[in-house]
Amino acid sequence: MRISAASRKCLVLGSLAAIVVWVFCAIDQPLEPRYGRKRLSAWADILALYWDEYPDEQMARNAQNLHDDAKNAIRHIGARALPYAIQCCRARNDSSQEDSDDWFRGKKLFGVEVEDLYLSFRPRHVISGNDLHERSGAIFRILGPGAKSAIPTLINLPGDQDAGVARTAAGDLYDVGPDVVAPLISALTNRNAQIRGYAASVFELPWREATSAIPALSLCLSDPDSKVRASAACALGILATNGPPTVVSALLDALGRETNLLGTLSLIGALGKCGTNAQSAVPALKHLAQSQPIGNFSHYCPDIERGERGNSQCLWAFGA
Repeated sequence: MRISAASRKCLVLGSLAAIVVWVFCAIDQPLEPRYGRKRLSAWADILALYWDEYPDEQMARNAQNLHDDAKNAIRHIGARALPYAIQCCRARNDSSQEDSDDWFRGKKLFGVEVEDLYLSFRPRHVISGNDLHERSGAIFRILGPGAKSAIPTLINLPGDQDAGVARTAAGDLYDVGPDVVAPLISALTNRNAQIRGYAASVFELPWREATSAIPALSLCLSDPDSKVRASAACALGILATNGPPTVVSALLDALGRETNLLGTLSLIGALGKCGTNAQSAVPALKHLAQSQPIGNFSHYCPDIERGERGNSQCLWAFGA
Protein backbone atom coordinates (compact mmCIF):
# COMPACT_ATOMS: atom_id res chain seq x y z
CA MET A 1 0.00 0.00 0.00
CA ARG A 2 1.53 3.24 -1.16
CA ILE A 3 1.40 6.35 0.97
CA SER A 4 0.59 9.51 -0.88
CA ALA A 5 2.94 12.47 -0.81
CA ALA A 6 0.41 14.46 1.20
CA SER A 7 0.16 11.68 3.78
CA ARG A 8 3.94 11.44 4.02
CA LYS A 9 4.15 15.18 4.49
CA CYS A 10 1.56 15.07 7.28
CA LEU A 11 3.40 12.18 8.91
CA VAL A 12 6.71 14.05 8.83
CA LEU A 13 5.15 17.26 10.14
CA GLY A 14 3.35 15.33 12.88
CA SER A 15 6.59 13.62 13.91
CA LEU A 16 8.42 16.95 13.99
CA ALA A 17 5.63 18.47 16.07
CA ALA A 18 5.82 15.56 18.51
CA ILE A 19 9.59 16.00 18.80
CA VAL A 20 9.20 19.75 19.45
CA VAL A 21 6.59 19.09 22.13
CA TRP A 22 8.79 16.42 23.72
CA VAL A 23 11.81 18.77 23.75
CA PHE A 24 9.71 21.56 25.24
CA CYS A 25 8.39 19.26 27.96
CA ALA A 26 11.90 17.96 28.67
CA ILE A 27 13.11 21.54 29.17
CA ASP A 28 10.09 22.66 31.18
CA GLN A 29 9.75 19.40 33.13
CA PRO A 30 13.21 17.84 33.44
CA LEU A 31 13.21 14.08 33.80
CA GLU A 32 13.46 13.04 37.41
CA PRO A 33 16.43 10.91 38.37
CA ARG A 34 15.63 7.65 40.11
CA TYR A 35 17.12 5.57 42.83
CA GLY A 36 15.94 2.04 43.18
CA ARG A 37 12.36 1.84 41.97
CA LYS A 38 11.33 5.35 43.04
CA ARG A 39 11.59 8.73 41.42
CA LEU A 40 13.25 11.61 43.22
CA SER A 41 9.86 13.21 43.96
CA ALA A 42 8.67 10.04 45.71
CA TRP A 43 11.75 10.00 47.95
CA ALA A 44 11.28 13.69 48.75
CA ASP A 45 7.61 13.14 49.60
CA ILE A 46 8.56 10.43 52.11
CA LEU A 47 10.46 13.05 54.10
CA ALA A 48 7.18 14.89 54.65
CA LEU A 49 6.03 12.01 56.88
CA TYR A 50 6.25 12.91 60.55
CA TRP A 51 7.41 9.58 61.91
CA ASP A 52 7.50 10.80 65.52
CA GLU A 53 3.76 11.50 65.48
CA TYR A 54 2.70 7.88 64.98
CA PRO A 55 1.00 6.52 68.12
CA ASP A 56 2.17 2.98 67.40
CA GLU A 57 5.85 2.30 68.06
CA GLN A 58 6.18 -0.13 65.17
CA MET A 59 4.61 2.33 62.73
CA ALA A 60 6.96 5.05 63.95
CA ARG A 61 9.93 2.71 63.48
CA ASN A 62 8.82 1.80 59.96
CA ALA A 63 8.35 5.47 59.08
CA GLN A 64 11.80 6.27 60.47
CA ASN A 65 13.29 3.53 58.30
CA LEU A 66 11.53 5.05 55.28
CA HIS A 67 13.00 8.44 56.21
CA ASP A 68 16.48 6.95 56.38
CA ASP A 69 16.01 5.23 53.02
CA ALA A 70 14.81 8.52 51.47
CA LYS A 71 17.79 10.44 52.82
CA ASN A 72 20.20 7.82 51.50
CA ALA A 73 18.46 7.85 48.11
CA ILE A 74 18.68 11.64 47.76
CA ARG A 75 22.33 11.61 48.83
CA HIS A 76 22.98 8.92 46.23
CA ILE A 77 21.29 10.96 43.49
CA GLY A 78 23.35 13.97 44.59
CA ALA A 79 23.78 16.92 42.25
CA ARG A 80 21.54 15.27 39.65
CA ALA A 81 18.64 16.18 41.95
CA LEU A 82 19.29 19.93 41.69
CA PRO A 83 17.49 20.75 38.39
CA TYR A 84 14.30 19.19 39.73
CA ALA A 85 14.76 20.79 43.17
CA ILE A 86 15.13 24.25 41.60
CA GLN A 87 12.09 23.63 39.40
CA CYS A 88 10.10 22.78 42.54
CA CYS A 89 11.38 25.93 44.23
CA ARG A 90 10.09 28.05 41.34
CA ALA A 91 6.61 26.47 41.39
CA ARG A 92 3.62 28.75 41.80
CA ASN A 93 0.25 27.89 43.25
CA ASP A 94 -2.66 27.76 40.82
CA SER A 95 -5.68 29.52 42.34
CA SER A 96 -8.13 27.15 40.61
CA GLN A 97 -6.26 24.19 42.03
CA GLU A 98 -6.33 25.76 45.51
CA ASP A 99 -10.10 26.09 45.12
CA SER A 100 -10.39 22.38 44.34
CA ASP A 101 -8.23 21.54 47.36
CA ASP A 102 -10.55 23.64 49.53
CA TRP A 103 -13.63 21.92 48.09
CA PHE A 104 -12.35 18.47 49.08
CA ARG A 105 -11.21 19.61 52.53
CA GLY A 106 -13.42 18.29 55.34
CA LYS A 107 -15.56 15.99 53.15
CA LYS A 108 -15.87 12.27 53.84
CA LEU A 109 -16.77 9.22 51.76
CA PHE A 110 -17.73 6.07 53.67
CA GLY A 111 -16.02 7.50 56.71
CA VAL A 112 -12.76 8.24 54.88
CA GLU A 113 -11.46 11.78 54.49
CA VAL A 114 -11.92 12.62 50.81
CA GLU A 115 -9.07 15.11 51.01
CA ASP A 116 -6.60 12.32 51.83
CA LEU A 117 -7.74 10.28 48.83
CA TYR A 118 -7.66 13.32 46.56
CA LEU A 119 -4.12 14.28 47.58
CA SER A 120 -2.94 10.69 47.11
CA PHE A 121 -4.37 10.19 43.62
CA ARG A 122 -4.26 13.74 42.31
CA PRO A 123 -2.35 13.77 38.99
CA ARG A 124 1.24 14.92 39.19
CA HIS A 125 0.66 17.99 37.06
CA VAL A 126 -1.84 19.44 39.55
CA ILE A 127 0.28 18.99 42.68
CA SER A 128 0.22 22.27 44.56
CA GLY A 129 3.04 24.78 44.62
CA ASN A 130 3.29 24.31 48.38
CA ASP A 131 3.84 20.57 47.91
CA LEU A 132 6.59 21.25 45.39
CA HIS A 133 8.19 23.79 47.72
CA GLU A 134 8.31 21.11 50.40
CA ARG A 135 10.03 18.78 47.95
CA SER A 136 12.59 21.44 47.17
CA GLY A 137 13.26 22.04 50.85
CA ALA A 138 13.60 18.32 51.55
CA ILE A 139 16.15 17.86 48.77
CA PHE A 140 18.27 20.87 49.77
CA ARG A 141 18.19 19.92 53.46
CA ILE A 142 19.61 16.50 52.66
CA LEU A 143 22.20 17.65 50.12
CA GLY A 144 23.38 20.63 52.19
CA PRO A 145 26.80 21.82 51.00
CA GLY A 146 26.56 19.29 48.18
CA ALA A 147 24.04 21.65 46.55
CA LYS A 148 26.37 24.65 46.38
CA SER A 149 26.36 24.57 42.56
CA ALA A 150 22.74 25.79 42.77
CA ILE A 151 23.69 29.02 44.60
CA PRO A 152 23.99 31.21 41.45
CA THR A 153 20.44 30.21 40.47
CA LEU A 154 18.94 30.46 43.95
CA ILE A 155 20.51 33.77 44.96
CA ASN A 156 18.04 35.95 43.02
CA LEU A 157 14.89 33.90 43.66
CA PRO A 158 14.20 35.53 47.07
CA GLY A 159 13.22 38.56 44.99
CA ASP A 160 10.42 36.66 43.26
CA GLN A 161 6.97 38.26 43.37
CA ASP A 162 5.51 34.95 44.55
CA ALA A 163 5.97 34.88 48.32
CA GLY A 164 6.13 31.09 48.41
CA VAL A 165 8.94 31.00 45.85
CA ALA A 166 10.87 33.71 47.70
CA ARG A 167 10.56 31.98 51.09
CA THR A 168 11.48 28.59 49.65
CA ALA A 169 14.57 29.98 47.91
CA ALA A 170 15.72 31.66 51.13
CA GLY A 171 15.21 28.40 53.00
CA ASP A 172 17.12 26.46 50.35
CA LEU A 173 20.04 28.90 50.59
CA TYR A 174 19.93 28.49 54.36
CA ASP A 175 20.21 24.71 53.93
CA VAL A 176 23.20 24.88 51.59
CA GLY A 177 25.28 26.20 54.49
CA PRO A 178 28.35 28.42 54.81
CA ASP A 179 29.12 28.39 51.08
CA VAL A 180 26.33 30.96 50.64
CA VAL A 181 28.01 33.56 52.89
CA ALA A 182 29.92 35.45 50.18
CA PRO A 183 27.02 35.54 47.67
CA LEU A 184 24.64 36.66 50.43
CA ILE A 185 26.95 39.49 51.48
CA SER A 186 26.79 40.71 47.89
CA ALA A 187 22.99 40.32 47.93
CA LEU A 188 22.79 42.69 50.92
CA THR A 189 23.41 45.56 48.51
CA ASN A 190 20.98 44.36 45.83
CA ARG A 191 18.59 46.98 44.43
CA ASN A 192 15.65 44.76 45.35
CA ALA A 193 14.72 45.35 49.00
CA GLN A 194 13.07 41.92 49.22
CA ILE A 195 16.33 40.23 48.22
CA ARG A 196 18.23 42.32 50.78
CA GLY A 197 15.75 41.38 53.51
CA TYR A 198 15.80 37.65 52.80
CA ALA A 199 19.60 37.70 52.44
CA ALA A 200 19.89 39.24 55.90
CA SER A 201 17.44 36.72 57.36
CA VAL A 202 19.52 33.77 56.12
CA PHE A 203 22.36 35.02 58.34
CA GLU A 204 20.26 34.15 61.38
CA LEU A 205 22.48 31.10 61.81
CA PRO A 206 25.35 30.64 64.26
CA TRP A 207 27.84 29.97 61.45
CA ARG A 208 31.39 30.91 62.35
CA GLU A 209 31.91 31.93 58.71
CA ALA A 210 28.92 34.26 58.88
CA THR A 211 30.74 36.71 61.17
CA SER A 212 32.39 38.08 58.02
CA ALA A 213 28.96 39.54 57.17
CA ILE A 214 28.81 41.69 60.32
CA PRO A 215 30.12 44.90 58.63
CA ALA A 216 27.63 44.55 55.75
CA LEU A 217 24.75 43.73 58.13
CA SER A 218 25.66 46.74 60.28
CA LEU A 219 25.29 48.95 57.20
CA CYS A 220 21.86 47.37 56.62
CA LEU A 221 20.72 48.88 59.93
CA SER A 222 20.45 52.12 57.94
CA ASP A 223 18.60 50.55 55.02
CA PRO A 224 15.59 52.58 53.80
CA ASP A 225 13.38 49.47 54.08
CA SER A 226 12.19 48.69 57.63
CA LYS A 227 11.99 44.95 57.02
CA VAL A 228 15.60 44.85 55.84
CA ARG A 229 16.64 46.76 58.98
CA ALA A 230 14.68 44.33 61.16
CA SER A 231 16.20 41.25 59.49
CA ALA A 232 19.69 42.70 59.79
CA ALA A 233 19.14 43.39 63.50
CA CYS A 234 17.96 39.84 64.12
CA ALA A 235 20.97 38.41 62.33
CA LEU A 236 23.41 40.66 64.19
CA GLY A 237 21.89 39.60 67.51
CA ILE A 238 22.71 35.98 66.70
CA LEU A 239 26.17 36.68 65.25
CA ALA A 240 27.16 38.90 68.20
CA THR A 241 28.13 35.79 70.19
CA ASN A 242 31.17 35.36 67.95
CA GLY A 243 31.39 38.94 66.76
CA PRO A 244 33.22 42.06 67.93
CA PRO A 245 31.88 44.41 70.66
CA THR A 246 31.17 46.96 67.93
CA VAL A 247 27.98 45.00 67.16
CA VAL A 248 26.35 46.27 70.36
CA SER A 249 27.42 49.83 69.52
CA ALA A 250 25.94 49.51 66.02
CA LEU A 251 22.66 48.16 67.40
CA LEU A 252 22.49 50.95 69.99
CA ASP A 253 23.14 53.64 67.39
CA ALA A 254 20.43 52.16 65.19
CA LEU A 255 18.03 52.04 68.15
CA GLY A 256 18.53 55.75 68.71
CA ARG A 257 17.44 56.65 65.19
CA GLU A 258 14.85 53.91 64.49
CA THR A 259 11.32 55.24 64.00
CA ASN A 260 9.58 52.03 62.93
CA LEU A 261 8.07 49.79 65.63
CA LEU A 262 9.10 46.65 63.74
CA GLY A 263 12.69 47.86 63.62
CA THR A 264 12.68 49.01 67.25
CA LEU A 265 11.49 45.68 68.62
CA SER A 266 13.92 43.78 66.41
CA LEU A 267 16.80 45.87 67.73
CA ILE A 268 15.68 45.29 71.32
CA GLY A 269 15.47 41.56 70.67
CA ALA A 270 18.92 41.59 69.05
CA LEU A 271 20.43 43.36 72.04
CA GLY A 272 18.79 40.78 74.28
CA LYS A 273 20.57 38.02 72.41
CA CYS A 274 23.92 39.69 73.04
CA GLY A 275 23.64 38.71 76.72
CA THR A 276 26.18 40.30 79.06
CA ASN A 277 27.95 41.83 76.05
CA ALA A 278 25.05 44.30 75.96
CA GLN A 279 25.44 45.60 79.54
CA SER A 280 26.18 49.03 78.11
CA ALA A 281 22.74 49.03 76.48
CA VAL A 282 20.81 48.76 79.76
CA PRO A 283 20.43 52.54 80.43
CA ALA A 284 19.21 53.22 76.89
CA LEU A 285 16.78 50.29 77.03
CA LYS A 286 15.37 51.41 80.38
CA HIS A 287 14.87 54.91 79.03
CA LEU A 288 13.17 53.49 75.95
CA ALA A 289 10.86 51.35 78.08
CA GLN A 290 9.76 54.43 80.00
CA SER A 291 9.39 56.75 77.04
CA GLN A 292 7.68 54.56 74.42
CA PRO A 293 4.51 52.44 74.70
CA ILE A 294 6.07 49.24 73.39
CA GLY A 295 5.27 47.00 76.33
CA ASN A 296 7.70 45.44 78.74
CA PHE A 297 11.09 45.50 77.06
CA SER A 298 12.31 42.74 79.39
CA HIS A 299 10.12 40.39 77.32
CA TYR A 300 12.56 40.95 74.46
CA CYS A 301 15.86 41.10 76.35
CA PRO A 302 15.26 39.50 79.77
CA ASP A 303 18.75 38.34 80.62
CA ILE A 304 21.02 41.31 80.02
CA GLU A 305 21.17 42.30 83.70
CA ARG A 306 21.01 38.74 85.05
CA GLY A 307 24.25 37.86 83.28
CA GLU A 308 22.69 34.97 81.37
CA ARG A 309 22.60 34.25 77.66
CA GLY A 310 19.74 36.20 76.08
CA ASN A 311 16.73 34.05 75.24
CA SER A 312 14.68 36.63 73.38
CA GLN A 313 13.77 35.75 69.83
CA CYS A 314 13.70 37.66 66.60
CA LEU A 315 10.53 39.64 66.02
CA TRP A 316 9.57 37.33 63.15
CA ALA A 317 8.94 34.69 65.82
CA PHE A 318 6.20 36.86 67.28
CA GLY A 319 4.28 36.73 64.00
CA ALA A 320 5.10 40.22 62.75
